[in-house]
Amino acid sequence: MALVQVFNLMMPLLVYPYLIRVLGDTLYGKIVFAQTVATYFSIFINFGFNVSGAKDVAIHRDNTYKIKEIVSSILIIKIAFWFLSLFVLILGLLLFNVKGNDFWLYVFSFFICLNEVLFPQWFFQGIEKMKYITIINFCLKVLFFVLIFVFVTGNEDFLLVPLLNSVGVFTGGMISLYVIFQKEKVMFGFPSFNIIRTHLKDNINLFISDVVISVKDRFNILFVGIFLGMDMVAIYDLGIKILLLVMLPISILNNALYPKMAIEKDKKLLSKIMKYSFIFYILVTTVLEFLVPQIVYFLGGDNLMNAVTPTRIFLLSAVVYSLGFPLAHNGLLVFNKYKLLLIGMVLTTLFYLFCILIGYTFSLLENVSIFAIITVLVYTFEFIYRYIVCKRENIVVNRTF
Repeated sequence: MALVQVFNLMMPLLVYPYLIRVLGDTLYGKIVFAQTVATYFSIFINFGFNVSGAKDVAIHRDNTYKIKEIVSSILIIKIAFWFLSLFVLILGLLLFNVKGNDFWLYVFSFFICLNEVLFPQWFFQGIEKMKYITIINFCLKVLFFVLIFVFVTGNEDFLLVPLLNSVGVFTGGMISLYVIFQKEKVMFGFPSFNIIRTHLKDNINLFISDVVISVKDRFNILFVGIFLGMDMVAIYDLGIKILLLVMLPISILNNALYPKMAIEKDKKLLSKIMKYSFIFYILVTTVLEFLVPQIVYFLGGDNLMNAVTPTRIFLLSAVVYSLGFPLAHNGLLVFNKYKLLLIGMVLTTLFYLFCILIGYTFSLLENVSIFAIITVLVYTFEFIYRYIVCKRENIVVNRTF
């Protein structure tokens, strides 16, 4: 799973310098904006099944009939939601009078949502055969990487970026379904309406939590595009890509330790994770702060040197994240404090929207750095809430540091 995360973050960064130089920051910003719109449809199409599906498959992996029911139900629901989402997207584009290449940019970007329908990562997680995901993901990312360099040679080719991505997603999905139905011998059937309704009802809370999380994690790109323009989206996107790559080690570490923590519920281990993660990220962030100009120049060239200051601000989030993420993943989740975790997500989202409202009211949303500051404030608020709650619930020991 860690390899999948690395591939998903590294490949866009490898393609990034080429696309920025060939397409320019404005066109690239348009692509990022359209893909962000598509991710919201992905959340609806997924409907929390990436979590519940993996759990259900893991529980019933030896029950052929039950696996058939689970796989068939989830695929049918996702296909139906995909077509419904496509209808809503096209209707929205027509209502907002989006025409020409911009219309097709959003449509082609939407087809990336086929990944939620055809690529059942949840199934392979459930049967603990992640090698399929790793191999398929790696091959498709490399293929996309090569095709971009071959076919995208000028700004007139910008529609090929989401189109080639969608072709890769469709190909990977077809291969995945072949593995499920041919290699793993899973049967497909049409479950009753009551079974499908039960699956939907059981996933409402997961879906709501995904929506809440997506607001604070992804709305910034939409706001940057609306208030500042598509060229600023490219600057924001570069900063956030670097931040996500920097934060990846703490996610991998906590995911690796989760099974041990789930069994042992070792509070001292949680404290050690936080302590050493904090020290590590203080050192890494300090070094990176000096290297940001070189990193930005390498990835974006002269056109995106305005991303230096926002990126430096973004990196401060990694230090706070190194404390907040363990408290959630190996703290609240391990000790079954799901309700408190969800409350924290809601409060953090409300705090984020409050920051945006204040910024809009006082005309502060005038550059990407303001959005970077809001990001740091949101991560800080999230950490403070989690620490207070974990302290109250006696999840963290008195001397965490």
